Amino acid sequence: MKKILLILILSSLSLCSFANQERENLAKETLLSLKNNNYEQYANSTLISLDEMTDLFIYFSKIANERGDENPFALKNKSESEIREKMKTELEKFSTRAKAAWTNLRKSGEEMGIDWNKVEYISSDFEREPKSTRGPNIKGAHIIVNFKSNNDLYKYQINKCLFLLNKQWRCSKVKSLKKAPSSTK
Repeated sequence: MKKILLILILSSLSLCSFANQERENLAKETLLSLKNNNYEQYANSTLISLDEMTDLFIYFSKIANERGDENPFALKNKSESEIREKMKTELEKFSTRAKAAWTNLRKSGEEMGIDWNKVEYISSDFEREPKSTRGPNIKGAHIIVNFKSNNDLYKYQINKCLFLLNKQWRCSKVKSLKKAPSSTK
């Protein structure tokens, strides 16, 4: 019994470390997309794909059915192709909102005096510790990205992130660009 408990603890610590490294990678990619003024770079590295979204909602549906819970998007007893079609429609709406948020964040940064060509990545953090969401193997969190431009510190949030079964963070949109209080002049 002690051996099993030790294995579970070590596995959990290993997953947390991996999730943190993936968070750093994602944060760097989002900032690089802003620096390069390349939304497609952002979308490819950050947003959930149709296959990932379909797999996720098949997983959610399975968990909900097993628990007798309300099924997300009313997907109870739907085929994989029906779920995929529903996710395609949702993803189109989601992508439109994500692109608008990315564009607005970049524009707001320019208005605040950020030179996106000269930004420097500092670090990333979770707003709060990731927590399980709709299933034991999916973690949810908001990611804060800290960066520097013209000797001033800034941060923005990558919203509604999920650490998926494929061990990748996927998020909905960037928001809340702010100048950090400890900025220097």
